[in-house]
Amino acid sequence: NSMRAQGADRTLQVGLPSFSLPGWTVIGTGAWQEQSGVTLNFYSEDIKLDTIFEAAKRKGLTTAIAGSGTAWKQLYPRGVDINYGATEPKDYTDLVAVRQEDDQIEAMALKILKENKPNLLLVHFIEPDDAGHAQGTVGNAYKQAIATVDTRISHLNAALDLSQATFIVTADHGQIDQGGHGGGEPQAMTVPFVAIGKGIQAGQYDPATQADIAPTLAVLL
Repeated sequence: NSMRAQGADRTLQVGLPSFSLPGWTVIGTGAWQEQSGVTLNFYSEDIKLDTIFEAAKRKGLTTAIAGSGTAWKQLYPRGVDINYGATEPKDYTDLVAVRQEDDQIEAMALKILKENKPNLLLVHFIEPDDAGHAQGTVGNAYKQAIATVDTRISHLNAALDLSQATFIVTADHGQIDQGGHGGGEPQAMTVPFVAIGKGIQAGQYDPATQADIAPTLAVLL
């Protein structure tokens, strides 16, 4: 909310199906599921379209990803100088282990920011998604997961010089109250988009789409 007060605030509509790997692909390409062919989390290949990471590399910029498991490496094997995937717990309902995974992701992201200073860094925390799947989105586990990630966001914010950097917070999808996503429910299809820093005009804006993220990043870069 402190970012919202200082930056640009809007919601985005995601595409269908509202699954994770399809959302990750839309974020990095600006292409919808029917254009990329990435429609399910069972997709096992790389993205066959141009990506914001490859476009950045063509301009001589440096890039990095800090996320969960191997899926980010699978989707984006090209154009990413540092592609870190934290070890996933054996059981996604073990929220203590999931939080420890996010600890690894946060530590790596802060290390990358300090040591490598990439022009483009994507950071993906997993706890809210796993907590929602495990116990739904109306209980204490989900609220705690959101609060924890909120603190992690503040740590990343503190590591940035916002006179030179742009910081964006969004999500790949939402979740229904019972936990889960993939369908067209408003809770699954609507995500936040909050941006602050260089190149951002503060204010509240009309809804946009997840496919608008990649071209916006291209302009900022």
